[in-house]
Amino acid sequence: MFPSELFSLFPPFPREHRVFVAMSFAAPFRYRWEAVIEPAIISAGLKPFRVDASTVSDSILTQILRGISDSRLVFADITSLSGYRNSNVMYEIGLAHAVRQPQEVILFRSDNEHLLFDVAHVRVNHYAPDTNEADSKASIVKALTEAMAEINQCKAIAVHKALDALDQHAFDLLLDAMKGAIRYPQLKTMRDHLVNAPKVSALYKLLELGLIKMQYPTFTVEDLQSGKLDRPLEDLVAYQLTGLGHAVTGSLPIKLGFDKIVQDPAKRMIADEIFSKYDDPPLLPAKPETDESRPPSP
Repeated sequence: MFPSELFSLFPPFPREHRVFVAMSFAAPFRYRWEAVIEPAIISAGLKPFRVDASTVSDSILTQILRGISDSRLVFADITSLSGYRNSNVMYEIGLAHAVRQPQEVILFRSDNEHLLFDVAHVRVNHYAPDTNEADSKASIVKALTEAMAEINQCKAIAVHKALDALDQHAFDLLLDAMKGAIRYPQLKTMRDHLVNAPKVSALYKLLELGLIKMQYPTFTVEDLQSGKLDRPLEDLVAYQLTGLGHAVTGSLPIKLGFDKIVQDPAKRMIADEIFSKYDDPPLLPAKPETDESRPPSP
């Protein structure tokens, strides 16, 4: 499977809470992996993941591609050994730079030899894992933390852009999706087409923005025997929020200013009283926990 084929199968949002590590598996690199890189990644709250690329097979390549595509960050040690940089590592970096954002690919090295032109313009962090464990681990944790902060900022921008792209009908349908799966409206009569046209347009809008995805039905032998397949398609499929959709709906209280209401107990009481008159659940964030509201320690 070619990289372009596999990467097109995986969406950039969300990603698994791990770091794909590209580095040599040679004996001189074992200590820095066990004593510095692996514990530093764990200290940053992430899970390290690496694949031995020296074993050539299609399954190994697929694991590497999935690791680069699915992981939150990509960490690479490009330190040279005997004057040469590991070709497998450089290949994996090339893949990462082709499909990931610049801030998602973090490079480290412990040598001062000339860098290839392909990575000469990319920021490469220096560290000394074999002689200074503490500072080296701190450097890795700092780089990972800063990268995640920058990524979160970019995600926040993407979320707000999606919110700003909604119209009234798409916003209303998004609220419905917060309560559970939504279904394609029936279009059997002329009246159905006239009444449900805005909802159909809103559904396509949410799909285009990547906020919802289709939830496919599953069938049993009993379903086939009962003629369930003869039912209209709109009765069988549904749509649910994606990871981006959950992020967008999670930011709605802030977008609507409800987060400020929560901070004021008096305003919160007024808002709760008003919302209690509605059948739909409120979008107010949960009340902040106070010393009085916390359960006593055992």
